[in-house]
Amino acid sequence: MTSPVTYAGRFQAILGRPPKDDYEEGAAQCMAMIDQARAGTIKWGDIEKKAVGVEEERLLKDKPEQYRWGFAKGCRWAGSYLNNSKAPVPDTEIESALRRISAGYFPYQFLLRKFGIDPVEADRSTLDDPKTFLIKTPRPGGRRKTGHLFMVVPASIDEAGRILVLQPEKMKERTPLCIQSDVIDRAISPPNLDGRPFWIRQGFDLPWPFDDRYFTVKVKALKWGRHGEPYEGMRVDMSYVNGSGNINAFEATARVWRIDPERFVLYFRSYADFDVNLPLDFLQDAQTKKLAEFVEKLMAELKK
Repeated sequence: MTSPVTYAGRFQAILGRPPKDDYEEGAAQCMAMIDQARAGTIKWGDIEKKAVGVEEERLLKDKPEQYRWGFAKGCRWAGSYLNNSKAPVPDTEIESALRRISAGYFPYQFLLRKFGIDPVEADRSTLDDPKTFLIKTPRPGGRRKTGHLFMVVPASIDEAGRILVLQPEKMKERTPLCIQSDVIDRAISPPNLDGRPFWIRQGFDLPWPFDDRYFTVKVKALKWGRHGEPYEGMRVDMSYVNGSGNINAFEATARVWRIDPERFVLYFRSYADFDVNLPLDFLQDAQTKKLAEFVEKLMAELKK
């Protein structure tokens, strides 16, 4: 019987030679781990955990930056993507993802497939006709859910950073129900894309008979790479400052990766508990409607 083709071998075949630089070495190391998981010598979940640790700069700190990039891009979604026996990934799509990794771009098919999204449909997204995918997953031990938003966007990550991070006061114009979005101590902690924290006071208009909700969030945003580069990306983390308002919880994370010279993929994850006693279906329907309005305004600004 013919032995299964290894991912390390497939990656090298795409390169047409053995890995020769730090990025390729890092990606090749990930491929070797995937082969180990397929053989049962390590767990699939270990690959994804290690990739997250590398992205958060907790692991492989002794390796060059480009090595870490290659490792993280190759491994980040490998387990949930390749280890899905119920919905095997087409071999042509795996080949396409490996070629994307070899060119330095983020293999976004991994991310979309993890949440049951067809990459072919996502690729049809344009500024005039954006394809938005909203997935909700249950939170452990509760009735509430975490929202996951995905979009392939043919635009500049720099522009996305300006709109989403550097102009928080304009969120009142862009986000339905938002009635306050003000930077706290702007002179000391201004909005930025270099990872320094800043704080925003937010307010949301809730339907009668509920009081409006006001609270403070801590924001950390980091943009890396130049426009169009394979390594370009952005990360934004927002968290509720405990005791700062009349809500129970709020947390949100945005990830942006360059997928080719002209497009990026946006993954936005959020959870909010505004301490209101409304039917869950009502809240989810309202969230979906308001999110569509926000996306429409975002696309209009990116087109300018």
